Amino acid sequence: MEDVKLPVIGVAQLNNYLREYLAEDTLLQDILVQGEIAGFKAHSSGHIYFTLQEEEAGIKAVMFRSYRAELDFMPQDGMSVTAWGQVSLYEKNGSCQLYVKRLFPAGRGALDVAKDALKERLAAEGLFDPERKKPLPAYAADIGVITSSEGAAWADIRKVAYARFKGVRLTLYPTSVQGGKAPEEIAAAIHRADAAGHEILLCGRGGGSAEDLSAFDSEAVVRAIAQAQTPLISAVGHEVDFTLADAAADVRAATPSQGAELAVFSAETLRRELAAGEQRLRRLFADGINRRKQQLTVLSAAAVWDKPARYLSEAVKDVDMREAALRRSARDYMTRCRQQAAAQAGALERLSPLATLARGYALAQDENRALIRDAAQVQPGQRLHLLLAKGRLQCLVEQKEEEHGQGGEERKDL
Repeated sequence: MEDVKLPVIGVAQLNNYLREYLAEDTLLQDILVQGEIAGFKAHSSGHIYFTLQEEEAGIKAVMFRSYRAELDFMPQDGMSVTAWGQVSLYEKNGSCQLYVKRLFPAGRGALDVAKDALKERLAAEGLFDPERKKPLPAYAADIGVITSSEGAAWADIRKVAYARFKGVRLTLYPTSVQGGKAPEEIAAAIHRADAAGHEILLCGRGGGSAEDLSAFDSEAVVRAIAQAQTPLISAVGHEVDFTLADAAADVRAATPSQGAELAVFSAETLRRELAAGEQRLRRLFADGINRRKQQLTVLSAAAVWDKPARYLSEAVKDVDMREAALRRSARDYMTRCRQQAAAQAGALERLSPLATLARGYALAQDENRALIRDAAQVQPGQRLHLLLAKGRLQCLVEQKEEEHGQGGEERKDL
């Protein structure tokens, strides 16, 4: 032993290791513990602390304020209770203690306590949320049934289903509905039925004690129902019985017989509805025919059918009057257009340089046809073009006169 070298670890490291070790044990993470309360203390923070003990054994327990708010009784020393929670290590002082989520007086049965604890945990996962529930098809004819082949439920389901619709197809997925193996068998049957492509699944059994129905309060069955893609009806026990399977199902039926009523449509009811619909259609058709007859009667009494020649004559007169009015309107429009065009032409004529030439003026241009406006632009001997109202002249400049200043002095270059 002297040659063995053990690792040295700190207290914090040890406590952390122990806490993680306890967390890996699934039994300790979801456990029911029954015992008697001792050393009860309600802290000002709202948390409560106590020891849960039995004979010479005891474990420290704490219930935090958020969970304590759901208590419907006041715990006291000496009270026998059942606690649901998880076991972990409080690293600060190295004590192993029970972290309580729910607390029940010991007078309640173990099945009820376990059911409530499971219900709270699964509800937190959303398995009972109304938003995830699927509607039932209205006229399903292919139903998968998960129940015992020997129980009264299967007989009741067949009786009710065939009475409602003889053509319905019922497929039984036999399973035990109570006992230790029942939860796993029921869950497996639900998975098989869901994969078979039925339109609706019906899962349940007849009535019995709480222990008899406990398989439908099991986590395996509830999860199988929640995972099913096919709409599922839960029909467990009698009307007063309510299981977690009912809470997880898309639709809850009070009994297996009622489950069959919900799953299978009534052929007789459908026939009555179709007959009533046919009568409504016939009435609507007859009313439509009567309205058309009345309209035809009114139209046949119109004057056009009595004296069609006079009616056509009046129509022709109306057309002639409209044609004459259109012709007058067209003539007036053309007259206005001509007047406007003449006025615009006159205005253009007055602005035209040709009108100025017609009054005796001439336009002088150099050899490049540039307009001459000033005598300074030309030199003696330069040839100019004179544009007249009629024709052109070519001229030779012999001399020019320019105006300088405001005094009008003149200079002549010869």
